[in-house]
Formats: sequence, C-alpha cells, structure tokens
Amino acid sequence: MTEPDAAHTYRIEVQGRIDASWSDWLDRMSIRYDWDPQGSPLTVLIGRVADQSALRGLLAKIWNMNLIVIGLRRLEADGAGTHTTGGRRCPLPGRCSEAW
Repeated sequence: MTEPDAAHTYRIEVQGRIDASWSDWLDRMSIRYDWDPQGSPLTVLIGRVADQSALRGLLAKIWNMNLIVIGLRRLEADGAGTHTTGGRRCPLPGRCSEAW
C-alpha cells in the first residue's frame, strides 16, 4: 500500500484547450490535447504531484481558471520506468509521445 502523502503521477482531463504556456503555472504539468467521444476538445495534464495537499492546490488553480474537470486518475508505476492506466502507457518522467 502506498502512503497517502507520497508523490504520484496524475492524469487530469479538462474540457476545452489550455495553451501550453500555462504549464509552469500549473506546476509544470505536461499539456497534451485530445478529443472526447462527441468530438469536443480536451486538455490532458500529466505530471508528478508531491502529495495530496499539492494535488488540492493544483485542482484549485484549475477551478480558478473556470475549467471543467472531466477526469482525474493516479497513474501507477509498472517497475519499467513507465506509468500505466487502462492498458495505456506513458513514458514518464518526460512527456507522453501522444495524447493517450
């Protein structure tokens, strides 16, 4: 079992587009783009978050930008230097090679 205050990698999906220039203000989250099933644009934020307090602060920033959170997932390390969720893989640390 992991400790609740340990650092983890998160994937946060928000409705609409956030310009990549916001990455530093959003705690250096990687910013990628995707589409929802109806064809509407999504922004996908992926990155390490120090602890639950930092996650709450990041979500507060997103809320202050009047963005709608579509999804939030903690990605699990698979021991090979990658993080997985739902069968998809993202090579982290670093940036995902595609919006997944």
